[in-house]
Amino acid sequence: MRKRKVRRRSVSPEDYQTGFNVAQREFEFFVQLKNRLRSIRATRQLKNGELFLETIEVTTEDFRDDY
Repeated sequence: MRKRKVRRRSVSPEDYQTGFNVAQREFEFFVQLKNRLRSIRATRQLKNGELFLETIEVTTEDFRDDY
C-alpha cells in the first residue's frame, strides 16, 4: 500500500474555543435529556407501584435479618 501524506491544519484558538463550546452545549443537552428520561421512568414506575413494592421488599428483608 502506498502511504498518503496527510496535511494537518493547525486549529486557531477561536475555532478551538467555538468547537469546545458547541461540544459543551451538546453534552449539557445530553445530560438534561438523560435526567428527564430517568424522571419519566421513575414516575412511570411509581404510578405502577414498582418502586413502592421494591422498598417494601428491601425493608422486610432487613427486618428478617434481625430475627
